[in-house]
Amino acid sequence: MSRITGVQLKKRQSNVGVRRHVHHASETWQITSDIPIECLLECTPLEETLPGKLGTYVYPEDAVFHCKEKVHTTTKDLSNAIETEMRLIRAKSAHRGSSTNHLTVVLAQEAVESTSHDAAEEDYDDEEDEGEDDEHDEYEEDVVHDEDDEDMEDCKTGEKEKGQWSMVDDDQIV
Repeated sequence: MSRITGVQLKKRQSNVGVRRHVHHASETWQITSDIPIECLLECTPLEETLPGKLGTYVYPEDAVFHCKEKVHTTTKDLSNAIETEMRLIRAKSAHRGSSTNHLTVVLAQEAVESTSHDAAEEDYDDEEDEGEDDEHDEYEEDVVHDEDDEDMEDCKTGEKEKGQWSMVDDDQIV
């Protein structure tokens, strides 16, 4: 019985033995590696970008592509699979008007900084807060309108005005 071989994705080298761990499988092909999926964060990733379903996942550098129905997969088989995925992308793009597959990685520190920045910019519009209890309501309870006192002085100017607002302590309210 012959050994099943595939194409190493990094070097595009054919006649490479299929690896132990399956990282991605379709109906017609598989991508395998000697590195288990749970160890992907501890290995060097394949830097090549693959189209469509081939590029759905991040693979280790030792990743090997092979066709399921063949004992020996060649570089021509890999090229055909890539071309098939590209055709599917073009067909979907023409139908949808979108041609981008995108992966964004946000570092943990950037996410924390972004969250604290968003909180700092939060809008405290009084119209939106009407009827809600918030931290500003406690000050409103301490302000008493004194209409009967005609001799109140303005603290800054010393002028007396009728019906001024004044701050009082809770124990002064009768």
